[in-house]
Formats: sequence, C-alpha cells, structure tokens
Amino acid sequence: MDSISEEFIIWTEQGAKEMAPAQKKVLQAAIELFAQQGFDATSTKAIAEQAGVSQAIIFKYYKSKAALLDKILDLVVENILPSYSQEMLAVVKDKADQNGFADFIRYIIGNRFDFMVANRSFFTIFFSQVLTNDTFVAKLKDELSQRFEAIATELEQAAGDQLLISGSALIRLMGSQLLVLFLETQRFEPNLDVRASGELDCVEDMVVRAALGNAVVSQD
Repeated sequence: MDSISEEFIIWTEQGAKEMAPAQKKVLQAAIELFAQQGFDATSTKAIAEQAGVSQAIIFKYYKSKAALLDKILDLVVENILPSYSQEMLAVVKDKADQNGFADFIRYIIGNRFDFMVANRSFFTIFFSQVLTNDTFVAKLKDELSQRFEAIATELEQAAGDQLLISGSALIRLMGSQLLVLFLETQRFEPNLDVRASGELDCVEDMVVRAALGNAVVSQD
C-alpha cells in the first residue's frame, strides 16, 4: 500500500472522531482496494467484503462508488495533502541555499517524481479527477492555494536575483513536467527508466534553463 493510503487509514483511526466505526471501515477498505486494483476494477461488493459490512452500509453513507471516491479525495485534500505541502515548504527553507539553486531544482524534481511513483495508485486516480471533476478542482484550489503561494514566495526568496520567472511559474513548470513523466512511465511506457535513459536529466535541465537561464546549465 502506498504511503498516502496508509496515512489516510491512520487518520481515519485517530482523527475522524465524528465518523461511525462502520463508515471508517468502508473508507479504509475502499482506499486499500482502489490502491491495489484501481477504481474501475473495484466493486462495492468487494469493498463491503473487505470492510466486513453489507453493501447496504456503503449506500447508507454514499449514494454510489463515485461518491465514495469523492469523499476519500476530499478527506485526503483536507487532512493529508496539507502535511506534504508543509513538508515541501520546510525542504525549500532547508535545502535551497545549500548547493546552489540549480541543484535544488534538480533535487525537487527527482524527489517529487519518486514520491509520485511510490504513490502511483493514488496519483492515477487523483489526476483523473483533476482532469474531469470541476468540483474537486475547486476544492483543491481552496484548500491548497495559500500553501502554494507560501512555497512560491520561499522559492523566490531562496533564488534571489537568479530566478527569471516567478515562484508560481516555477512550481507550475515543475508540476507539468512531473505530470508528463508520471503519465509516460505509468501509462505509456511502464518499463522506461527515466534516470538510465537520461530523460529525467533532460527535464531537470529544461526547467533549470527556463528558471535560471542557459548559462547555468552550460556550467554544470
């Protein structure tokens, strides 16, 4: 099971005090099965069996499997993802000035790519909802916009005069390239090793060049 799913299960045990035990079991079973076999391949019958409840219990709380997924994603956005953005903010403050900003950009891209791959099941579902679910996107913006701005500000302060684009633009650029790499390795070419092929290096160089200029890349 990926780390996001594990943290979600821990949160339902420790932080969701208002939930009935049966509701917690349904949420825990659903995220486990979604992570193991995907959303489409998971039936409400399988979720009920995993949770040790009847399907009627699932439909008591959620009108459909899609509504159950929506609830899980909402809870992850509200209670799990903020800790990762806070962790990223701490990394920016700690590492950005240690080995130069270009190396820091490369570190972030490699680190976040590994994180996405380690949580591939969650991010496959997450990105599909980002592309198709306007309500989810609005919630995501509302919950994370302030943290996004804080990280962007920290990036600008860490880079100083080196940065040719805004911190927000740098985050969006890194995010878009990570999404392409993720889709390529998880959906189109699952056997591709982006490090051995040099593709990750190319992405890192492109982002560094856009953020800091051609001279930085040529010096490496």
